[in-house]
Amino acid sequence: MIKFWKKSFYVVLLLSVCFLTAMPLKAEAASLVTTSQGEAIAKTALSYAGNVEYKYGGYSSASQGLDNKGFVKYVLAKHGINVSYSMSSLAAAGSKVTSLKAGDVVFFSNRSGSSLSAVGIYVGNGYFVGSSSYFGGVVKKKLSAYASVYYGARRMSTTGESSNNITTPTTPSQSSKYGSSIVDKAKRYLGVPYVFGSSATSSSSFDCSSFVQRSVYDAGLGKLPRTARSQASYLASSSNAKTITSKSQLQPGDLIYFKNMGSHVAAGTVSHVAIYIGNNKIIQAMPNKGVIISYMTSYYTDSSKFAGAYRLVKPIK
Repeated sequence: MIKFWKKSFYVVLLLSVCFLTAMPLKAEAASLVTTSQGEAIAKTALSYAGNVEYKYGGYSSASQGLDNKGFVKYVLAKHGINVSYSMSSLAAAGSKVTSLKAGDVVFFSNRSGSSLSAVGIYVGNGYFVGSSSYFGGVVKKKLSAYASVYYGARRMSTTGESSNNITTPTTPSQSSKYGSSIVDKAKRYLGVPYVFGSSATSSSSFDCSSFVQRSVYDAGLGKLPRTARSQASYLASSSNAKTITSKSQLQPGDLIYFKNMGSHVAAGTVSHVAIYIGNNKIIQAMPNKGVIISYMTSYYTDSSKFAGAYRLVKPIK
């Protein structure tokens, strides 16, 4: 995943790749935002950079945190522009522009270009501001650094959407909130060295299971058992977790356990654990590499190694 947009955003809403050119637009009674209005929007967006935390599902309170599209909705609302809490609504609002001005809403696609994955507010001089799960909050970034995934921009109408077009924001399920929090906390430890036997009480080093134990604990979900084997055994029989029976059902934050990995364990024994972060990727603590993000290649999905996955549905007591 591209750093900031590539790595950061686990809220992916599928949308036609021709949204900017082929999507029919609503008739706009009001004019588009003026240069001065756009500069005011950009100034508001910049004021939150470094001062607002990322919160999955957040769209109504800067003090409580905002997610990617929630940040854009929140900033626009500060200027009387009301848009829905959805990527598709943002993609349909206002009018397509090719020459950027401060206050324009910029869109980014996934790597293949098949769907939109992130949105931000252009603030001028080649920079935009957005809320990032990877960086844990609202940040300012250089637009040219994301040229490969830049999808286009729209200038908002001064009235946003009509009341008939505003939809009720989708409230994430509790388990998806847990999963998002686990992923967010885990990513904060990227690059921490691997040391076998490391305790979760220190963040200076981890092994695979203490890394997962610490990430779950930091997410406010309680303390898992210490080893990968004991974690898998506990989750398999606990009402706090849901067993994931198919790899196709994996969601961000799910804990994946592996067997037959390493010469120091008996055949068939669970010996490794990782956290699924979406888009066929996992975050894990690995010998000689530390905490890294990896693709779930056939090495991991081979039935001889895949030992099961679990989703926390309520905190561990």
